[in-house]
Amino acid sequence: MKTLKSRLKTGQFLRTPHTHAGLRRGRKLRERERLEGIRLDKALRLNLDGMLQLLKGAPVSYERVSAVTRLHEAIMWLGLDLKRLGEADPYPASRDPTSPVVHPASEGLRH
Repeated sequence: MKTLKSRLKTGQFLRTPHTHAGLRRGRKLRERERLEGIRLDKALRLNLDGMLQLLKGAPVSYERVSAVTRLHEAIMWLGLDLKRLGEADPYPASRDPTSPVVHPASEGLRH
């Protein structure tokens, strides 16, 4: 019987049918986790935007201005997480400085 080390050297271990089934199952799991992450990020961004609108309507104080800044940052970081998860860029013309297009905020955000 071959040892695990010798099977890894020859690549025999990687060609077993169980491994291929596991890889397919892993891809499906990763895709499901990716889609769940996208849904979660979008829901969080909408909730944070609602809090941001409440704060903007409140009387101004240093602490509230700081909170507004942090909510903007949180929305931005969740947008970067959407990018990491492979979500399409909602502002495709934003990379071109000569483009006159100004896109509205994505996902119904009002910030």
